[in-house]
Amino acid sequence: MKNELNIIENEYSFTNQMMLDRCLLLKKVISKTKQVKEGRGKNAVVRSKLKYNIGSETIARINNSVSYYRKLVESEV
Repeated sequence: MKNELNIIENEYSFTNQMMLDRCLLLKKVISKTKQVKEGRGKNAVVRSKLKYNIGSETIARINNSVSYYRKLVESEV
């Protein structure tokens, strides 16, 4: 079932809250940006660029995991 949802599986017998925290940490790390200067002289433009080159499939997997574990934690309460 989890493979069909394309999420990060709970391999270490963590609780749902621990997995949510882990996924939020991963999301925070991959969404870091850095300022990149493009161009020369007066035409220079500073743009935000992702700090790490991560594929869109991995980003989607982490986002799916966050929403999945958030629903599980909310249903437990």
